[in-house]
Amino acid sequence: MSDQPDHIEEAPKFEGLFKALRLYRNNKIQECEEECTKLLSRNPLDQSNFQAAWALKLCCLTDPVYVDELENDELGIAETFLDQNVIAPNARPGTSFQRPTTTGKGMNPIMRPTSTAGRPLSGVTRPLTSLRPGTMEQAVRTSRTARTARAVSSGSARQLRLGTASMAASADGPFVNLARLNVDKYAADPNVSLPVLKHVASSFQM
Repeated sequence: MSDQPDHIEEAPKFEGLFKALRLYRNNKIQECEEECTKLLSRNPLDQSNFQAAWALKLCCLTDPVYVDELENDELGIAETFLDQNVIAPNARPGTSFQRPTTTGKGMNPIMRPTSTAGRPLSGVTRPLTSLRPGTMEQAVRTSRTARTARAVSSGSARQLRLGTASMAASADGPFVNLARLNVDKYAADPNVSLPVLKHVASSFQM
């Protein structure tokens, strides 16, 4: 006799709110939003499922445009007025090849001749360098590239978004009318207060 079962059990299929929660957990935001839209249009009188689907759809609208605080890489004074991709034209103190002449015969023949910027003429042209020091205006206008050893900072927090999460639900209008939003009602409900807060905050971040 065979020990194998006569029939093979099929994998359970999730429907309704459980399917939407599983899609959201698997980071399938677009599919989860579509499933929540179906739930909201199917039975709006069921307050328990309606509230859960409404809060879950708010999370789906907020996650794609939510900006983490770690991405707020603001430019400092040094990055604004200085260009770190260009090698400094003047040597640092204690590392210069220029030495004061102690004899009246001129330059020491052992030392290499230097340019007007104080850099020795080695015969090899280094990338991103010039013989004359650049001006402050040129340093500000010089664009940064990814060909240097400097880490490229995150620029997603500084990009202007063309739309907000409130307009992403439908083309007719926003998903949540912020002008008629009862703040006291939703703030007292711990199940929807955090999704509403994140949605409102992401709506005003332009």
